[in-house]
Amino acid sequence: MPYTVLLVDDEPNVRSSLRRSLRGEGYDFVEASNPEEAIEILKQRKVDVVISDLTMPGMGGLEFIKIVRFRWPDCVRLILTGHADLEAAIQAINDGSVHHFLRKPWDTVDVKVMIRLCLRRLDATRENERLLATLRTTQPRRGAATIAVPPPEAAPGTRDADDPVPIASDDDSEPAVPALAVAAW
Repeated sequence: MPYTVLLVDDEPNVRSSLRRSLRGEGYDFVEASNPEEAIEILKQRKVDVVISDLTMPGMGGLEFIKIVRFRWPDCVRLILTGHADLEAAIQAINDGSVHHFLRKPWDTVDVKVMIRLCLRRLDATRENERLLATLRTTQPRRGAATIAVPPPEAAPGTRDADDPVPIASDDDSEPAVPALAVAAW
Protein backbone atom coordinates (compact mmCIF):
# COMPACT_ATOMS: atom_id res chain seq x y z
CA MET A 1 0.00 0.00 0.00
CA PRO A 2 1.50 3.37 -0.97
CA TYR A 3 2.31 6.03 1.57
CA THR A 4 -0.04 9.01 1.69
CA VAL A 5 1.54 12.46 1.49
CA LEU A 6 -0.54 15.53 2.41
CA LEU A 7 0.68 18.74 0.74
CA VAL A 8 -0.48 21.89 2.55
CA ASP A 9 0.22 25.25 0.92
CA ASP A 10 -1.93 28.24 0.01
CA GLU A 11 -0.19 28.44 -3.38
CA PRO A 12 -1.43 25.81 -5.87
CA ASN A 13 1.76 26.08 -7.96
CA VAL A 14 3.89 25.05 -4.92
CA ARG A 15 1.70 21.98 -4.32
CA SER A 16 1.87 21.11 -8.00
CA SER A 17 5.65 21.53 -8.08
CA LEU A 18 6.09 19.29 -5.03
CA ARG A 19 3.87 16.64 -6.60
CA ARG A 20 5.98 16.78 -9.80
CA SER A 21 9.20 16.57 -7.75
CA LEU A 22 7.97 13.40 -6.05
CA ARG A 23 6.51 11.80 -9.18
CA GLY A 24 7.62 8.21 -9.58
CA GLU A 25 8.05 7.65 -5.83
CA GLY A 26 4.73 5.80 -5.61
CA TYR A 27 3.09 8.14 -3.09
CA ASP A 28 -0.62 8.82 -2.90
CA PHE A 29 -1.01 12.62 -2.80
CA VAL A 30 -3.70 14.61 -1.03
CA GLU A 31 -3.73 18.40 -1.14
CA ALA A 32 -5.06 21.18 1.07
CA SER A 33 -4.90 24.92 0.48
CA ASN A 34 -4.95 25.77 4.21
CA PRO A 35 -4.42 24.10 7.60
CA GLU A 36 -8.13 23.91 8.42
CA GLU A 37 -8.79 21.91 5.24
CA ALA A 38 -5.78 19.71 6.02
CA ILE A 39 -7.13 18.93 9.51
CA GLU A 40 -10.41 17.76 7.96
CA ILE A 41 -8.47 15.47 5.61
CA LEU A 42 -6.46 14.07 8.54
CA LYS A 43 -9.70 13.31 10.39
CA GLN A 44 -11.01 11.34 7.42
CA ARG A 45 -8.01 9.31 6.29
CA LYS A 46 -4.64 7.99 7.35
CA VAL A 47 -1.76 10.21 6.26
CA ASP A 48 1.89 9.19 6.58
CA VAL A 49 3.63 12.46 5.69
CA VAL A 50 2.52 16.09 5.99
CA ILE A 51 4.48 18.71 4.07
CA SER A 52 3.27 22.15 5.09
CA ASP A 53 4.26 25.68 4.19
CA LEU A 54 5.41 27.68 7.19
CA THR A 55 3.76 30.97 6.24
CA MET A 56 0.09 30.85 5.26
CA PRO A 57 -2.86 33.20 5.83
CA GLY A 58 -4.93 32.37 8.90
CA MET A 59 -3.44 29.52 10.89
CA GLY A 60 0.31 29.39 10.33
CA GLY A 61 2.24 26.30 9.41
CA LEU A 62 3.89 25.90 12.83
CA GLU A 63 0.58 26.06 14.67
CA PHE A 64 -0.85 23.51 12.23
CA ILE A 65 2.16 21.19 12.59
CA LYS A 66 1.87 21.32 16.39
CA ILE A 67 -1.77 20.24 16.11
CA VAL A 68 -0.72 17.38 13.85
CA ARG A 69 1.98 16.39 16.32
CA PHE A 70 -0.48 16.03 19.19
CA ARG A 71 -3.45 14.55 17.31
CA TRP A 72 -1.56 12.33 14.82
CA PRO A 73 1.86 11.79 16.43
CA ASP A 74 2.97 8.99 14.10
CA CYS A 75 2.61 11.25 11.06
CA VAL A 76 5.91 12.53 9.63
CA ARG A 77 5.90 16.35 9.67
CA LEU A 78 7.96 18.46 7.26
CA ILE A 79 7.93 22.26 6.91
CA LEU A 80 8.56 24.27 3.75
CA THR A 81 10.29 27.55 4.47
CA GLY A 82 11.97 30.46 2.77
CA HIS A 83 15.29 31.82 3.98
CA ALA A 84 13.63 34.50 6.16
CA ASP A 85 11.72 31.82 8.12
CA LEU A 86 14.76 29.67 8.88
CA GLU A 87 14.92 30.54 12.61
CA ALA A 88 11.27 29.54 13.13
CA ALA A 89 11.83 26.24 11.31
CA ILE A 90 14.87 25.44 13.45
CA GLN A 91 12.88 26.21 16.60
CA ALA A 92 10.11 23.86 15.42
CA ILE A 93 12.64 21.06 14.95
CA ASN A 94 14.15 21.71 18.37
CA ASP A 95 10.80 21.51 20.15
CA GLY A 96 9.97 18.26 18.37
CA SER A 97 7.07 19.46 16.24
CA VAL A 98 8.86 19.01 12.91
CA HIS A 99 11.06 16.16 11.69
CA HIS A 100 12.81 18.22 8.99
CA PHE A 101 12.42 21.42 7.05
CA LEU A 102 12.69 21.99 3.32
CA ARG A 103 14.02 25.26 1.97
CA LYS A 104 12.36 27.00 -0.93
CA PRO A 105 13.44 26.47 -3.63
CA TRP A 106 14.13 22.84 -2.79
CA ASP A 107 16.41 20.30 -4.39
CA THR A 108 14.34 17.38 -5.69
CA VAL A 109 16.92 14.75 -4.75
CA ASP A 110 17.18 16.13 -1.20
CA VAL A 111 13.39 16.08 -0.79
CA LYS A 112 13.15 12.49 -2.03
CA VAL A 113 15.95 11.29 0.24
CA MET A 114 14.57 13.13 3.26
CA ILE A 115 11.10 11.66 2.82
CA ARG A 116 12.50 8.15 2.31
CA LEU A 117 14.57 8.43 5.50
CA CYS A 118 11.57 9.70 7.45
CA LEU A 119 9.43 6.85 6.13
CA ARG A 120 12.08 4.28 7.11
CA ARG A 121 11.99 5.65 10.63
CA LEU A 122 8.19 5.61 10.59
CA ASP A 123 8.18 1.97 9.41
CA ALA A 124 10.64 1.01 12.16
CA THR A 125 8.51 2.76 14.78
CA ARG A 126 5.35 1.05 13.55
CA GLU A 127 7.08 -2.34 13.52
CA ASN A 128 8.34 -1.79 17.08
CA GLU A 129 4.81 -0.89 18.20
CA ARG A 130 3.45 -4.01 16.49
CA LEU A 131 6.05 -6.23 18.16
CA LEU A 132 5.41 -4.65 21.57
CA ALA A 133 1.67 -5.23 21.15
CA THR A 134 2.37 -8.87 20.28
CA LEU A 135 4.57 -9.27 23.35
CA ARG A 136 1.94 -7.71 25.58
CA THR A 137 -0.69 -10.17 24.38
CA THR A 138 1.54 -13.26 24.55
CA GLN A 139 3.66 -12.57 27.63
CA PRO A 140 2.41 -12.50 31.21
CA ARG A 141 2.40 -9.20 32.99
CA ARG A 142 5.50 -8.26 34.93
CA GLY A 143 5.38 -9.66 38.44
CA ALA A 144 3.00 -12.49 37.56
CA ALA A 145 4.42 -15.85 38.61
CA THR A 146 4.45 -18.45 35.88
CA ILE A 147 6.13 -21.68 36.94
CA ALA A 148 5.88 -24.75 34.80
CA VAL A 149 5.35 -27.68 37.13
CA PRO A 150 5.53 -31.09 35.48
CA PRO A 151 2.84 -33.59 36.40
CA PRO A 152 3.94 -36.10 39.11
CA GLU A 153 4.17 -39.00 36.67
CA ALA A 154 6.55 -36.99 34.46
CA ALA A 155 9.06 -36.34 37.23
CA PRO A 156 10.83 -39.49 38.36
CA GLY A 157 11.52 -39.79 42.06
CA THR A 158 8.79 -37.36 43.14
CA ARG A 159 6.88 -38.15 46.27
CA ASP A 160 3.43 -37.48 47.53
CA ALA A 161 3.24 -34.97 50.40
CA ASP A 162 2.29 -37.75 52.87
CA ASP A 163 5.13 -40.05 51.84
CA PRO A 164 7.98 -40.37 54.33
CA VAL A 165 11.11 -38.39 53.48
CA PRO A 166 14.39 -40.16 54.24
CA ILE A 167 16.67 -37.90 56.25
CA ALA A 168 19.92 -39.87 56.56
CA SER A 169 20.61 -42.28 53.72
CA ASP A 170 18.87 -44.24 51.05
CA ASP A 171 20.51 -47.55 52.03
CA ASP A 172 17.96 -48.24 54.83
CA SER A 173 20.67 -47.90 57.53
CA GLU A 174 18.73 -44.96 58.98
CA PRO A 175 14.99 -44.84 59.51
CA ALA A 176 12.92 -42.47 57.38
CA VAL A 177 11.27 -39.54 59.19
CA PRO A 178 7.84 -38.37 58.03
CA ALA A 179 7.84 -34.88 56.46
CA LEU A 180 5.45 -33.53 59.09
CA ALA A 181 7.91 -34.41 61.85
CA VAL A 182 10.73 -32.59 60.08
CA ALA A 183 8.59 -29.49 59.59
CA ALA A 184 7.69 -29.40 63.30
CA TRP A 185 11.27 -29.90 64.35
